[in-house]
Amino acid sequence: MLHSIERGRFSNLRNSWVTRSTYDEYEPDNTPNMARPILLGQIQERNFHQQFNLSQWTMCDVDWVSYTANCSGTYALQTSYQPGGTILPDTRLTLFAANGTTQLAQNDDKSATDKFSLMSYPFVAGTTYLIRIENLNPVMVSYNNFYYNLSIGGASVLGADNLCRSQSYTLDIPNTSNVVWTIAPSPNNFVSINNPNANPVTLSQISGRSGNVTLTATFNALPCINNGTASKTIHVGLNAPVFSIYAPNGTCQGQSYEAIGSSIGNGTVTYNWYINGVLNSYHGYKIRDVFPTNNTRIELEVVSSSCGISEKVKQDFTCTTSRFALSPNPSRTSVLIDTKNTVSFSEIRIIDKFGNIKKQVKVPSDTKTYTLDISNLSTDIYTVLVFDGVSWTGKTLSVF
Repeated sequence: MLHSIERGRFSNLRNSWVTRSTYDEYEPDNTPNMARPILLGQIQERNFHQQFNLSQWTMCDVDWVSYTANCSGTYALQTSYQPGGTILPDTRLTLFAANGTTQLAQNDDKSATDKFSLMSYPFVAGTTYLIRIENLNPVMVSYNNFYYNLSIGGASVLGADNLCRSQSYTLDIPNTSNVVWTIAPSPNNFVSINNPNANPVTLSQISGRSGNVTLTATFNALPCINNGTASKTIHVGLNAPVFSIYAPNGTCQGQSYEAIGSSIGNGTVTYNWYINGVLNSYHGYKIRDVFPTNNTRIELEVVSSSCGISEKVKQDFTCTTSRFALSPNPSRTSVLIDTKNTVSFSEIRIIDKFGNIKKQVKVPSDTKTYTLDISNLSTDIYTVLVFDGVSWTGKTLSVF
């Protein structure tokens, strides 16, 4: 004990999550009789840690927690990611009766890719349970802890992830009272909350605009939960559109391009294309034009008759007058890239017709000629891109 006090005397002894310790000062829970309690609806910040065993510090890969049910119900028990952890644990949850030996339920992995744990169990009011959390990650690094969150029960906000016009949201737990709904950020100009003390509550889109909000309910659900909270992130309005630009022979003034926007439903849709801030006269999902300047910005917003106006998305295109030659072209084994002493370049890429990078070479920044090996490329048409430190210039290469 004195050793622990001396070693931890510079730690924050009141808040372990401000200055995280590397050993078991704050969680003396390595055995069933040392189990710390958890409450329904609570999220505990926890870690696997080191402990002193007379001669050295060793990893402790087991935590014990107790839960006494204050009301009956089937609730989820889970571990989850805690921001700031240096190494992700691979947890296994086991639920025991109060004796610590009668196993009631167990889960190792949430899924094939999520190594945290999740299980549900019908808890009985007035009954005490023991929870064991094991770390199965074999990585053990001195002075690095495995941080995780442990939670049981709680409530969720039910309702659509996307909001157009208006939508009702409610808590999925009975006996709720003193409910207060809030939205963040607040204030904002795209959603309003109606009667924030009701359950369910209604959110309304403002003026057809778009953005993201977090809806939070603070509530009591006695005798189960006192001062509980539940949150949900909601996208209001249309999702931001996506568009692709096809611009053969580079992206320079006078060169033609084609822009194709994503397809968005929700009623009658109009596509607003902006070229250097000026609304184009064509409002279909596809637009063909020429770049009016060497520095061109293309923007797209989508207008829906049922859900308003999307956020604008943009792509900027910049080109210089620099050019280069490819020889021989077509070629099979190698190609000479030559700028004719007009400009230097520092990187070369070859991309296929699907946009995949097939070859990438970095060269000294003062390079003006370079012979590129293409013997491993299949017969096809490619684009050679050269970066001069400011922009990319492209030319078509035929490989036979």
